[in-house]
Amino acid sequence: MSFDRVLAKQVVGTAFKDGKLITLSVATETSYWKRSDSTVAPVAEVLERSLAGYRTPLPVGTTEIAVRESGHVSPADSRDHLTVVCIKESGDAETVHIPVSKN
Repeated sequence: MSFDRVLAKQVVGTAFKDGKLITLSVATETSYWKRSDSTVAPVAEVLERSLAGYRTPLPVGTTEIAVRESGHVSPADSRDHLTVVCIKESGDAETVHIPVSKN
């Protein structure tokens, strides 16, 4: 099965999760698409809000979460989760789906 590899990303902040400080980033280029820098901030807001309500532990060793979700063309194209890559201190990564907070 193929998947989007994150080729470029923009760090957008940090969050305290599972007793650790985690770097938050938004992919700006994957193996399938590119995102303009102007669209990073809205995606970052959704990530921060959704991660705050996410109670499931992240994969062990996660040091960074990168949103890999592609752009949605309209507000009517709503999503129920964000596709993120949990990047571990070892360099390995694991895809996780974080439910989108509606608040």
